[in-house]
Amino acid sequence: MALPLTRKLALATASALALLTAGLAWQASAADSDGTGRTSSPGAKPDTVSSKEVAHDASSAAEYWTPERMREAAPAPMPVLPDDADGAAAGR
Repeated sequence: MALPLTRKLALATASALALLTAGLAWQASAADSDGTGRTSSPGAKPDTVSSKEVAHDASSAAEYWTPERMREAAPAPMPVLPDDADGAAAGR
């Protein structure tokens, strides 16, 4: 017994959607190999943190900031809060 054309088309569409869904699920699980929801670089171990202690020498800063440099120094730009409807700065 032959299937009508509409049933063949529906079956082909359902099969294609099932294969597409399976392929996308496989790709997502391969990208999330460590189970954290993040993609990781090859060879990276999950939950690994590395750090090293750095010693800072205060004398180098004191040598850099001579009286002349201190006079010529400009203040760093500071963020400005947007004004609210009353004209007062927000958060004050």
